[in-house]
Amino acid sequence: MRIKHIRFYVILISAIFILSAGISYLLIPDRTLGLNKYSKLVLDRNKKVLRAFLSEDEQWCFPPLPDQEIPEKLNQAVLFFEDKWFYYHPGVNPYSLFRAAFLNLKYGRIVS
Repeated sequence: MRIKHIRFYVILISAIFILSAGISYLLIPDRTLGLNKYSKLVLDRNKKVLRAFLSEDEQWCFPPLPDQEIPEKLNQAVLFFEDKWFYYHPGVNPYSLFRAAFLNLKYGRIVS
């Protein structure tokens, strides 16, 4: 009898997670639309940057150069400060999602 309860809760939690992921996908706007406004770069024949100009929204936003890799220290810094569990979840950390939902419900406003 106890295994039936466990199966029920596993299916319920899975259904809630899948439903919330689907709703989030439909409701959250695509934030990549404005990322194509790169800063203009002047490169030499070896693809070294000679000069850079601000983008239309006056931000430094450099386009990715196909020959360059992300430096390892930058990769480590981003993972450490932004999402240290990046390699262990499918793109959305379920623990963080439920923690944020719990905190938002607890305080009655968006806090996380």
